[in-house]
Amino acid sequence: MFSKGKPDALHTILRVLAPAEDLVAASGAETGNRHPTQEADRVFRIARGDPFPYVVAGRYQEKEIGVPGPNVVFWTLAPLDPDSAQPLASRLAIARGAYERFFGRGPGVVDATLRVVETQEPLPAEFGASGDPGGASFPGGVLLDSRAFAAGLSSEPVLELAEYELARSWFG
Repeated sequence: MFSKGKPDALHTILRVLAPAEDLVAASGAETGNRHPTQEADRVFRIARGDPFPYVVAGRYQEKEIGVPGPNVVFWTLAPLDPDSAQPLASRLAIARGAYERFFGRGPGVVDATLRVVETQEPLPAEFGASGDPGGASFPGGVLLDSRAFAAGLSSEPVLELAEYELARSWFG
C-alpha cells in the first residue's frame, strides 16, 4: 500500500485495482468504480478516525445466510451449503448484536454486513496446535482458513474461533 499526504489527513482515498469479477471489501466507504467492465478500479474514502486501511478481495462465491440481526455473508472459494453455515451465521449474529449493545458499533464498520471470508493460506492457530484451523479479523468480519471450512463450520472449535476473531474487531 502506498500513500501520500499528511499522517492525520481528513480524508484518504484508497484505490483497489482488481479483476472486475472479484469481490472487494476495504476500509472506508466505497465511492466509485472507475472501470466496472474490465479491471476494476474501486475507490474507497477513508475518513479521519477510521481504522488502519485494509483490503479483503478475491474471486469468491458469495452466499448470504438469513439470520435475525446483521446480514451474514460468506465469501468462499467453492459453493457453500447454506445448512452447514447456518449455525456459524446465527452464532456470529448473536455475538455481534451483544458487542454492539455493550460497546457500540465496531471500529471501522461501515455497513450492517458481517462477512465470513475463506482464505487458502493457512492462518496461525493462536490457541491450538500448529495444524489447527486459524483465523484473523478485520472490521466487519472474520477470515477463516480453508482448514476451518474443512473441519465443519458447525463444529465447536470453529464456532469458538470465529467468535474469538469477531471479538478482536472490538478489542484487537
